Amino acid sequence: LVGVLGTPGSRVNVRRVRELVHHLIRAGVDEQAAVAELTSVEYIAAKFQAGAGYIILGELAAARGRFPNATARLGQVKSFIGRRLDRLMRPVTTSAAFQLAMQEPDGSLAQRSAQNADPLLRKFVIRWMNKPQKLEP
Repeated sequence: LVGVLGTPGSRVNVRRVRELVHHLIRAGVDEQAAVAELTSVEYIAAKFQAGAGYIILGELAAARGRFPNATARLGQVKSFIGRRLDRLMRPVTTSAAFQLAMQEPDGSLAQRSAQNADPLLRKFVIRWMNKPQKLEP
């Protein structure tokens, strides 16, 4: 995978996935970078591939406390992960997070993030033509 995940077929950049956002949140000086990582489907996929899926929930909580202007966006990501946690923990393919995000309603944060991801990451994503346009509880 690309970006946080490296090049297609490569290993996850574990150090970046485990440390970058943690330090961005603790420093509290680059809200934009921290929120961009946390709201990226690439980051979510990498976190779960690195075996650190549950840690992202703590990062989201810490970021919500540190960056109050981003609370709504971070809450959307937390809800997306919560609804899909079982599938994210046991992905069938490396593109599972992208498939799940593309199944979210059009215009949702997760769907937009997946839609804007590198085309190589979306290569095997199946488009759901008549998907629900309301978020699940």
